[in-house]
Amino acid sequence: MTNLPLSCNVSYVRQKIFEDRLFPFPEGVCQTDLVLGYMKNGSLEKLTPRQSFMDLVPGVKTLILTVEEVKVPRPKDIPGRAFKILEGSERAVKWEYDPTAPPDQQWKQGALIVTIEAKPFAQGSMRLAYVMRDLANPSKKYVAKKYRESVSRESYFVDAKMQTVSGSLAAKYNEKKPPKKVDFLPCYVIELVDQPGEVLYGVEPFVSGAFKKYNNNNGFIAEERNTPQAFSHFTYEESGRKYMVVDIQGVDDMYTDPQIHTVGDDLGSLGRGNCGQSGIDKFLHSHQCNAICQYLQLSSINPKKPGQGGTVPRPQDLLKGLWDNFPKGAEEVSPATDVSTAATPVPSSPVPAITPTQPLSPNSTAQAVAVPPSPTPVTPVIAVRPPTPSTSPPPQILTSPVTPPQSPPTEKANTESIAPSSGLPSSSPLPPRHGRCVSDTESGVFQRAAVDAGMQPAQPWVAQNLRCQANLSGNRDSVSTLCVGSGKIFCGTSAGIVRVWDFETQQPLRGDGKMKPQHAKRVEGLCCNENQLISGSSDQTIKVWDLRTLMPEYILEEHTRPVFAVDCRDNILFSGSGDKMLKMWDLRTRSCLQTVECHSRAVRAISCSNTFVFTGSNDNSIKVWNTMSKLDCAYTFTGHTKWVKKLAIAGQYLFSASYDQTVRVWNLRELSCTAVLQGHEDFIDDICIGNNFLFSGSNDNTIRVWDVVTHKPVHKFRAHDGGVSALAFYNGVLLSGSYDYSIKLWKTD
Repeated sequence: MTNLPLSCNVSYVRQKIFEDRLFPFPEGVCQTDLVLGYMKNGSLEKLTPRQSFMDLVPGVKTLILTVEEVKVPRPKDIPGRAFKILEGSERAVKWEYDPTAPPDQQWKQGALIVTIEAKPFAQGSMRLAYVMRDLANPSKKYVAKKYRESVSRESYFVDAKMQTVSGSLAAKYNEKKPPKKVDFLPCYVIELVDQPGEVLYGVEPFVSGAFKKYNNNNGFIAEERNTPQAFSHFTYEESGRKYMVVDIQGVDDMYTDPQIHTVGDDLGSLGRGNCGQSGIDKFLHSHQCNAICQYLQLSSINPKKPGQGGTVPRPQDLLKGLWDNFPKGAEEVSPATDVSTAATPVPSSPVPAITPTQPLSPNSTAQAVAVPPSPTPVTPVIAVRPPTPSTSPPPQILTSPVTPPQSPPTEKANTESIAPSSGLPSSSPLPPRHGRCVSDTESGVFQRAAVDAGMQPAQPWVAQNLRCQANLSGNRDSVSTLCVGSGKIFCGTSAGIVRVWDFETQQPLRGDGKMKPQHAKRVEGLCCNENQLISGSSDQTIKVWDLRTLMPEYILEEHTRPVFAVDCRDNILFSGSGDKMLKMWDLRTRSCLQTVECHSRAVRAISCSNTFVFTGSNDNSIKVWNTMSKLDCAYTFTGHTKWVKKLAIAGQYLFSASYDQTVRVWNLRELSCTAVLQGHEDFIDDICIGNNFLFSGSNDNTIRVWDVVTHKPVHKFRAHDGGVSALAFYNGVLLSGSYDYSIKLWKTD
């Protein structure tokens, strides 16, 4: 170093020495470790970094450069060769399966250093299990599994492949949000390279807990749990019925060592445990579909009876599939129209109707097409917005206001006919159907209106202004049921007679109005589709009548007790009887498709929707039945203390009338009772829905009116001199029948 100015300081000189590497400094030395100084009285006098050469004591001719001591880690800070994991360790090649990679790249290779204990900690009929540790994570325990007997190299790789594929199916299963998630332990194959020959193990993480087997590859099923069996069933449906994961075993729902039965070569060879279609059939023969299978909408296989135990979905998830298909834009809520103070009614914009194109199969999704709305303005209808999930509050007790005793409303003379003003509004999410009995009209997801195509929408009216507009003549027996369709009024009586009147003229048809031949005993229920009227009777028969000719077509005779309830969905008929049975009939083939014992006592009420059938019984319960494949009980409502007599659906609400003098309101999304409508002083025989009002008829001779959405009481009036036994709503007109033989038509002024 030459030509250094006297004004430069020690820091500059030190920097030049370090950057120019004038000396071979030890590794780890930096510029600040260099010290410059001179000898004074036999010791080193250090210079500070800011001192300049001009500050040096005169006579100093030699500068001394030293390096301060560099701290070197102590040997104990670095693991040595005596580290415990290396004792008895071996080198291994690791093979992992990736089902998403191209076929020739699915096995990924790596390297490990492992130790495997000499003695197995567990053993099965085919394999021994050893504790293994990996140098990369010595604190974690693994299970290394080795076959007892000599097997082919392929066996280890097939086992790992099946477990990884099963894990992928478990991830798809969990996407459905079942009550309990499942998983398979990640696994791989190792091959020890320091031992002679081929020494392989199957490896997976060690899991502590009680190990249980839930099913096997030969049809065995442990019935105490639903989740493992539902998962096996799910894999069969998810794969398009090409393969099924069985031999489910493990700790809780962390599974291991599965077997896959395959049909075809999609997954290649899967060992001797793959029994193919025979193994699948054995599972299907033993399996009973449970509540989780129902929730996942899997095809029904030997369904469990309700209450047989096992995990079940949360109530708010049980009918989730139904609400997933609920059309957006049709979820608004409109309470019953109140025009008592309105000068001119303001119609709402119509909502396009949705109609299913074909019946849903177990593996299909809902399909719908939009039907252009009628250009005629329509009244708002019930299209219920599903509420946000929350803890269901206690049911609200709503009591009809007590009004002073009053005389029956003035009955105007029936000197002229009631012109048909309209059907129910056609702006509901599902389309109106021709000839449907309106006593259980639905809207929202379940909407099925009973009106003739092309009729004009009803105008809003005030329930308090209901007046009797007509009293049908010719009936001489107690009225048991009413139905309206195709412009005709049908009445079933205690004498077994079905009578018919023209809706427009209120005049009896077929002379005296009798449809012959009559039933031998009381007519209990009526319903109709586009072409047929169906009557159920205490004589244990169901008669099917031609709506055009009013003549009987055929009789269905499989019930062994009185037929109390009938309801139809197009050409599918459902009937309930005192024999506790629910039957599903095909009206085209005149055959019974299914029969289930659905209650512990007589079935009194039936109401069906596009996907579900609801039944009410003398056992005081209401049951929900899925009709996607077979009749499976999806849920049971309890709360009534006496017979459930009638059911009606509106949007997401199911209404049930009972002999306990109440109407209960059930939220079909949350599966809970949200309100109890009280006020009647005797048992309730019938309910119906129209113009966004719920009408209830009781043996106390009164009809009470409730708002369908708010569930609040709106009006009550004395309708007959005897109990009100039957109700129906059609074209803006309320019809009521009574034990006093009368049938009245009520309309607003």
